[in-house]
Amino acid sequence: MTEIRVINHLPEFQEQLEARANMVLKQLAEDTKRYSQMKVPKKTGELRSTAEVEQLSPTHYRIWYDRYGDLGYAAYQEFGARADGSHRIQNHTKASSMTHYLRFSGERIGKSATKYFRAAFKRIPDNKSTSAPKAARRKPTASKKETDFEF
Repeated sequence: MTEIRVINHLPEFQEQLEARANMVLKQLAEDTKRYSQMKVPKKTGELRSTAEVEQLSPTHYRIWYDRYGDLGYAAYQEFGARADGSHRIQNHTKASSMTHYLRFSGERIGKSATKYFRAAFKRIPDNKSTSAPKAARRKPTASKKETDFEF
């Protein structure tokens, strides 16, 4: 009777997938922050210097400007008006500055998210770091009655 032993590498594979996905999401958040810093209105540079990325969970990142409200005008610059709708921004201090600089940056970077994921998941290395085809990765066995498969 032939004995078949199956070696389950799915837990390690799942860990690698989660780590790669988290890496991609972090990179997307960092790139969105960098891109938005090019678009944020700049008079003194204070608002631009307050940008930060916060990880809320393994798959959730938040990008902040003026997180603690010390400057008091980040939302005004992002939305182009006060909360009550008054005092709309007419002109920015720099031609490349804009309202909705953070939303625009998120949308812009988000359009290329597929490229980020494709690059990260092109090949997930296995423990053996081999490029042999899957069928050729079967372990040699001591006897013909036992066969090991890895997946």
